[in-house]
Amino acid sequence: MISALLGLFFINFQLIFVSGDYLHAFFGEIWFIASVCMIILPASAANIAFSSAKEAIQSLPWKIPQYFINLKVIIRSECTKDVSLTLWKVYKIKRSLIFSAMGTLATYGMLLATQGGPK
Repeated sequence: MISALLGLFFINFQLIFVSGDYLHAFFGEIWFIASVCMIILPASAANIAFSSAKEAIQSLPWKIPQYFINLKVIIRSECTKDVSLTLWKVYKIKRSLIFSAMGTLATYGMLLATQGGPK
């Protein structure tokens, strides 16, 4: 994840200061964006699937009233953990991470470009 984001940042930064190699930058952009999307989209889909499965399991005792007490005990003992895919146990992966990462890269790229860049 970090290598793909760093590659995307350096390709954008290089595109600002080296204005002749647009084809290389274009294919580099596609490669690194695809790499980031191949990590984030399946991870966010897994998190969404886990939360919907957990909701379905928690509503199960009310759908089968004759086993209500037994199911409730089993669900409380087995399904209390909230498992999700995260980035270094800091941020739960969501689809919006793609946009926030791209915005951060663009912001820092502009900051470095306005500071003078390579002289």
